[in-house]
Amino acid sequence: MAKDIEQSRAPRARRRTPAQLERQARIFELHISGKTFREIKAELGITFDTIVSDIRHESALRAEERANVRDEDQAVQLARLDSLYSDASKRFDVPGTAALATAGKVLEMRAKLLGLDAPLKIDASLALLAESLSEDDDRERQLTE
Repeated sequence: MAKDIEQSRAPRARRRTPAQLERQARIFELHISGKTFREIKAELGITFDTIVSDIRHESALRAEERANVRDEDQAVQLARLDSLYSDASKRFDVPGTAALATAGKVLEMRAKLLGLDAPLKIDASLALLAESLSEDDDRERQLTE
């Protein structure tokens, strides 16, 4: 019985028909071109709720498409960098080549692409510093006693 109640409360995932998807894209285009909801309602003869829902769905769909393109582009770039690193690593033993420098640059570019080069956030407030120094003084006193 409880399982039936849980299933009835679960949100329904409705698939949109091609006509609905076309309307959704049209509404979104009208909205980003500067039309107000009132103007869209008058032009298409639909409710405000439908307009809001369609804009929300189309925004999510477009964001997902952008994320997919970004992921694919990142995968291509990583494969390219891996190939460059592999080529450079084959020349590590050859004297007079810049293979190590090239490999280092490739690793830096790879880290940047993956977002691993972002600076760390450190809370360096005076209160934390004073507390830390106070704790160090307390430990030092305990050791000397």
